[in-house]
Amino acid sequence: HGIINDILDLSKIESGKILLVSQPFSLKEVLSVVIDSNRSKYQEKRLLVTIDEDNQIPEFVKGDETRLKQILMNLFGNAIKFTQKGFIAIGNKLLKETNDSVTIQFYVKDTGIGIAPENLDKVFQTFTQEKSDTTKQFGGTGLGLSICKSLVEMQGGEMFLESKLGR
Repeated sequence: HGIINDILDLSKIESGKILLVSQPFSLKEVLSVVIDSNRSKYQEKRLLVTIDEDNQIPEFVKGDETRLKQILMNLFGNAIKFTQKGFIAIGNKLLKETNDSVTIQFYVKDTGIGIAPENLDKVFQTFTQEKSDTTKQFGGTGLGLSICKSLVEMQGGEMFLESKLGR
């Protein structure tokens, strides 16, 4: 069911048929949903999870809540999948504020397996994971980060990754 939704999203993105919604929503609620819906997975692995919210960000912002949740669910889910021990931090940071807009950086940090520098760009390619045995070892389709990157860019943002192998 997850792969079908990913393929449908990818198809909509490639055909320009994804519609973004802009309405007020609570960022705190979005982060809570992401954390709460994954609680059993990270607790099972005994991972410490922290939320780091920038209190300078307005409580309500206007944007596409569903797509933000989708992006953060994917990033947080990947952090759980690729982290065997240690911690995951999810948070946001106010980068810029004007009278009618805010620019916010969202991030997920973890103590997972890390990615070799030469493979950083690979993870954003469709149907691609860092190594050929990643799917066998950890599961997944290699679509999530590609979809997330497209959704972020459609909203005028940028998605990037900083990693070191084994960290």
